[in-house]
Amino acid sequence: MESAVAPPKAAVSFLKELGADTIAHRAGRTLLEHLLATYRLLARWHHEQPVAVAGLMHSVYGTAAFETACLAPSQREPVRAIVGEQAERLAYLFSAMERDQFLDTLGSNLIVSRFGDDTIVVSDADTRNLCEILFANELDLAIAKKGANRPDKIEKKLGPVFNKLAEYLSTPARNAYREATGK
Repeated sequence: MESAVAPPKAAVSFLKELGADTIAHRAGRTLLEHLLATYRLLARWHHEQPVAVAGLMHSVYGTAAFETACLAPSQREPVRAIVGEQAERLAYLFSAMERDQFLDTLGSNLIVSRFGDDTIVVSDADTRNLCEILFANELDLAIAKKGANRPDKIEKKLGPVFNKLAEYLSTPARNAYREATGK
């Protein structure tokens, strides 16, 4: 059995097959390194494995901010077979959402899709889970770009997003913000 922080081996192998370990990402890391870091944050905050695994797969179809996709959004079945329906659905929703619209309309339970699905209705639980994934993604990027020993710079980059997401975030996620920023 895999530990709470270790990602599912099949999912990591699949990402490597898709080339995520060779795709350049931000802060001089590969996409796979970023995905693993996002997974690890979520695994520390959640008891629900599908949310953490969705974080591991959150950019597999690309995102509004990182358009390089490992798979087209029409190729969802292989991801679903590896990580399960709930994790794949959250990863798809994260990839599909127009980030700024999502942040501006939090609580509406609607996502405007960048894939042409028009508007996707999501549950309150989906909204909260997407907020957790978005925050883990942003926290990892802020730490990777600014350095863990620069709480002032992390706060400057992360503060506006945190302020929008805070009421939707779990206590462990809010605590991670306070720890990273000293706030």
